[in-house]
Amino acid sequence: MSDKSCTKEEPAYTHRDWSGLLYLLPPKEGGEFVIVDQDFTELASVTPNCGTVVGFTGGTYHGVKSIQKGKRVAIGLWFTYSIANAMDMESYQRRIESVAIQDDTPQYRDEL
Repeated sequence: MSDKSCTKEEPAYTHRDWSGLLYLLPPKEGGEFVIVDQDFTELASVTPNCGTVVGFTGGTYHGVKSIQKGKRVAIGLWFTYSIANAMDMESYQRRIESVAIQDDTPQYRDEL
C-alpha cells in the first residue's frame, strides 16, 4: 500500500492471539519476513529457509520484502485463546467453503 495504511476488516482480518508462518519453499533471493513498528521502521528480519517457522503475537506489524528471484511458498497459521473467536473462525470457514462450492473454477490439478 503506497499510503502505508493497514486496514483490519473482514474477510482479511479476524481476531488472532498468535500468528505464524511455516516456509515450504523459500525464494532464491529476497522475500525476507520483517517485523516493523508503527512507523514502519524495521525491528527484525528473518531470511526464510525450508522448514523455518516464524511466530509472533497477533497485533505485530509485519510484512515480506520484495522477492527478487524464485517463489515463496508458506502456510499461514493463526491461533486464538478465545472460544468465541474460534467459533467465529468456524463460521468464516463455512462461508469460504460455500463460496468455493458455488465457484466452478477447477479445484484440483486434474481438472485443469
